[in-house]
Amino acid sequence: ERRIRAKVSCDKAAYSIQWRLLEGAVDEGTLSVAAQILQPHHYDDVETERALDGQCGNPRCAGKLPKPDGRSRGRYHFSVADKRVYDSEGLRRFCGIECARTSREYAA
Repeated sequence: ERRIRAKVSCDKAAYSIQWRLLEGAVDEGTLSVAAQILQPHHYDDVETERALDGQCGNPRCAGKLPKPDGRSRGRYHFSVADKRVYDSEGLRRFCGIECARTSREYAA
């Protein structure tokens, strides 16, 4: 029973910090606390939920997602400046490449 109570307590803490990360841009202190509590799948859920709400998926960013322009986009985005190839599916959750990069660095 003690293990179950501990798991429920951890789940409540994760749920609470997830809600905080969904409320808008957060500071580094909040992200430090989140890093101690959240599992990778919890953070991925935060990115997804923020994007579904029209916010940039990066909890540090207060930006909104750009409106789709109706043009068909390919699966990959090639950045000459960064000399990198990005998966466009993942980029759609962010307002820009820099937000996607910093969010992925935090998640890792």
